[in-house]
Amino acid sequence: MIHIILCTDENYVMPCGITIFSICYNNKCNHLFFHILTEGVSSSKKAEIKYLVETYGQKIDFYDVNSSLLGNVPVNNRFRISIYYRLLMANILPKNISKILYLDSDIIVRGNLQEIWEIDITDKALGAVLDQSCDDIRNYNRTNLLPLCGYYNSGVLLINLDYWRKAKIGEACIQYVNENCDKVIYPDQDALNVVTQKLWAKLSFKYNVQAHMYHKANEILARTNYINEMMTASQNPLILHFTEALKPWMIGCRHPFTTEYIKYKNMSPWRNTPLVIKKNIGKVDSILTIIKKLCIKIRIAKPALIYSPYRSFNHDTLPEYQR
Repeated sequence: MIHIILCTDENYVMPCGITIFSICYNNKCNHLFFHILTEGVSSSKKAEIKYLVETYGQKIDFYDVNSSLLGNVPVNNRFRISIYYRLLMANILPKNISKILYLDSDIIVRGNLQEIWEIDITDKALGAVLDQSCDDIRNYNRTNLLPLCGYYNSGVLLINLDYWRKAKIGEACIQYVNENCDKVIYPDQDALNVVTQKLWAKLSFKYNVQAHMYHKANEILARTNYINEMMTASQNPLILHFTEALKPWMIGCRHPFTTEYIKYKNMSPWRNTPLVIKKNIGKVDSILTIIKKLCIKIRIAKPALIYSPYRSFNHDTLPEYQR
């Protein structure tokens, strides 16, 4: 049995559901048990996800989270309170679960998860993949970690729950975030890197291929051998993580695998849910954009060339899916 945990709130149900759909679709031969940490998600939304999972013959449980246990952790439009729910999981999940795979909800899984599930982390708190900007000195300056010791992305974590419970890792991370609100940029991720700095195992990049791994090589903030490994993994990722602020369920996303994400969406129960317009654009920016478009329309200005940091990618290599 592969145990998988995801966290969501009412606004993130569709992305969470599409992540779950991609897992079920590509893991029909595995026995899966989904554990969903939520707060304030309606019964109807839970029923949608439950029906999807049970249609594939898999199991699912929902757990209501009390976010007051998190203290005054920082939240904003990009980092919602739900990103912290997993820090409470050791005390919420049944004690007989000793190992679990955590996934963010801006992910699609493109293959069999058995290979990552079978990785031995007996003597570690977790297994993780280096962050796309793992050699950015700002990560180390901010967290006081030793330079270039390794800074991982927390969107995919293979977790040794027995170790977490014994070492009280979740509690230590919550304390760190609350005491360093003014310093953290990626709050839960910074905390996890500090608390588990000598307690984690490095996993292959293919288990968490992040958006910057598709950027041009000179724009990836990592040493050369890591860049080469990232570019190789990006050709055929097992777990694809849409880490930029503009997500593939939003209008205007330029990620090279956006079309594949839409394929999964179109096969899922959310096929008729419209794409989202990103809302956190300031009023001044919106007005300037309107003025710019008007000037181009009446030909008193020319459109600027659109620069993309992404490498060219052959979409013809993507598989065709059938409903």
